[in-house]
Amino acid sequence: MEKMGRPAIEYKPDFCETVKELAKTGATVGDICLELDISDDTYYRWQESYPDFKRAVEDAAKWREKWWINFGIENIHIKIFNAKIYNLMMMNICKWNKKTEEKHDITVKTHEERLKDLE
Repeated sequence: MEKMGRPAIEYKPDFCETVKELAKTGATVGDICLELDISDDTYYRWQESYPDFKRAVEDAAKWREKWWINFGIENIHIKIFNAKIYNLMMMNICKWNKKTEEKHDITVKTHEERLKDLE
């Protein structure tokens, strides 16, 4: 019985540079996988198997975010720029989240307690 599926692509260390260079143009993980002719599963499996590839992917995420931030800055003044779609792109591509967790240690005191503190 023949093995089904696409032929396996052998990992090459020069893929690391390709990943970073594509990310510098705003390329998504899907775009990078298409360019390398690999599946998403292979992309994530290589991160587990090859530390240099994992570092390249981590660097690529920073470059990708930088590109998309600059894109927003450069185009925000254009009338047809859609901030809602841009926000969705940032949430999906750059893993931005609308919720920011802030922790404050706030103690609420009554007027009488505050006066007592002043004594």
